[in-house]
This record gives sequence, C-alpha cells and structure tokens, in this order.
Amino acid sequence: MQYNSKKSHLIYSEYGRHIQEMIQYARTIENPKERQAYAEEIIRLMHFIDSQDKSNFDNEDKLWKHLFTIADFDIDVMPPNGIKPTREEMEKAPPRVEYPQKDPNYRHYGLNVERLLEKAVAMEDDDKREVFVNIIGSYMKMAYKNWNKEHYVNDEIIKNDIALISKGKLIMDEETSLDYLSTAPRINYKKAKKKMPNNNKGKSGSNKYRKR
Repeated sequence: MQYNSKKSHLIYSEYGRHIQEMIQYARTIENPKERQAYAEEIIRLMHFIDSQDKSNFDNEDKLWKHLFTIADFDIDVMPPNGIKPTREEMEKAPPRVEYPQKDPNYRHYGLNVERLLEKAVAMEDDDKREVFVNIIGSYMKMAYKNWNKEHYVNDEIIKNDIALISKGKLIMDEETSLDYLSTAPRINYKKAKKKMPNNNKGKSGSNKYRKR
C-alpha cells in the first residue's frame, strides 16, 4: 500500500488524484490528435467533477488553465480559444484595487452627497443652486440622524459641513431651515381616492370605493 504522503503533490484537490494522473499520462501520448482528444475528455471530466451546473460550460477557460497548471505547462494541446495558458499569466498578481481616498469624517453622508455638492458648486443659476443645496442639506440632516440617533443635530452642524466639504464655495443662509424633506406636504392618498370619479357605479348608484 502506498500512502498519499508518498505520492506526488496534489495540485488541485477538488479534481482528485486520478485526474492529475490522467493529465500526466496525456503528456506522454505521442500522437497529437489522440493527445488532444484525450485532453478534451479530461476537461469534460473536470467540468462534471467541479461544476454544480452540469450543463454550464462557461468555466471551460478556467478548466484549461488548471489542466496546464497540473501539467506544469508542459503539454502540447490546444484549448478551444486557441490560446495556451502560460506560467507567467497564471502567476501574475491581480491588478490592485484602488479605494477612493475620502475624508472619513463625512462617511455618514455617503460619497454621493459629496458628488451632489460638487454638482451644486458647478451650477450657474443662483436660484436653482440655492434650492438644490437646501434639498441636499435636508437630506444630510436626515442621514446624520440615522447615523447617530443619540446625538442631537441642528442645522448649524449641517451648514458647517456643507461649507467644509465644498471648501467654502457653498455658504448657506443662517435663517434657512433644513427640515424641508421632513416637513414637505404629503399626499393623502385616501382622501385623493375618495375625490376621484367612479366610472363603474354599481346598481345601488354608490360611488364609494370598497376597502380591500
């Protein structure tokens, strides 16, 4: 009996040792057509072993890369896309993900608020810019309350933050209220529904809506 510790290193354990031995055998096949056909059958087996969706061959590229890796990139076969995976390609580090470097003091407002304020700064119409900034400030106040419900927030804090984020380009009037969103009139849909004409009156002639 031969223990696994005595055998060659298992490169991809999800395929098992038999697949690895089959790939090593494929390297020794001299006839190019037979070697290619044998490699394709190995890929088919790898797919059914690894894939949960047996009808999905979208991961075929990955399987061919794994086959070449197991073969130590020393196997003369060709993937369907016509490109042989290389050691350099497989060992290449993924591109570094650049995270936005933003001031953490304003995380509770979100990045979109900063972008909206940048858009407000670029506005040429003074009246539209004033209304736009008021709405942004009202939203910022709501976001601040949701972020820290135990801490009292007044309009002055939000206005100062707007000035700081916009680098002094947006200065709000001291008398402007930032409760616009919370005090905006809301439509009473029940009352509006009663006022709507009923074109489908019943035999009783009543135009009242039934409760659902």
